Amino acid sequence: MFDSGTDAVVYRSADGRSVRKIYLGMDLEQRRALAQREYDALLRVADVLADVPGARCPTPLAVELETGELEMEYIAARRLDAEISSNLFDEQGLPERVGASLARAFLALSVTMPLDEIDFSLRNTLIDADQNVVLIDFTSRQRVSHLPEDLPEDTTAIEVALASFLTSALTYRVRRSSLLKLTEGRRLRTIAMTITGCVQMCQPIDFSRVRAIAWTYFWRQARNRGWKRFFWFNTIGRGIFWMLMRDIEQHIPHTASFDLPRADG
Repeated sequence: MFDSGTDAVVYRSADGRSVRKIYLGMDLEQRRALAQREYDALLRVADVLADVPGARCPTPLAVELETGELEMEYIAARRLDAEISSNLFDEQGLPERVGASLARAFLALSVTMPLDEIDFSLRNTLIDADQNVVLIDFTSRQRVSHLPEDLPEDTTAIEVALASFLTSALTYRVRRSSLLKLTEGRRLRTIAMTITGCVQMCQPIDFSRVRAIAWTYFWRQARNRGWKRFFWFNTIGRGIFWMLMRDIEQHIPHTASFDLPRADG
């Protein structure tokens, strides 16, 4: 088995050249439909990321009608949330490079993706051997993009993308197993601040809106984790959330420049 979750299982094929993804908790017709949806999404994303330095996604190969499985290109890569715990992660300014690559990808994809399909997260971000970021999973049935009901009509896709990623990073950070790992926290903070700063230089954002969306996501996740975790998120988690948001807002104007494509092309 290559990876597993509540929605799907991904395993490597016998020849090692591809991976197959099978969706859980649904009948064959539903699996076929979801596999086709992700196949189409990966084609669109791959086309966009072809022009984005430092970012890629698996190439979809086929939808297996007999089983409802999706076959994709195999990419040798590690999950970002595992990579940041490595002692080698700080070499060659990797946190800043990862943040800049993610900013490029978010800017490019937010132009073409509708708001309710944006689900950029730490868990769905990989790092390959060449230090490219690899984005995966574009059909999660449990999107964090359950947008706030009072979301202003002029909210931009890039603001939703930033909120989505920041929420996943914060959720990872406030876990008790990672709370005391200060080096991991510093690396996550660097990535988050780099992404936000680079995006802000290319496309103006209303960071108060990003913060509001991220808090809605974070709060909803806290409510779904039982009373102990709810208490933990609402105390320790709340403090970390506001400290990170404050740091990002204070440092956005001073973030170093990166060569990024503008969102309008």
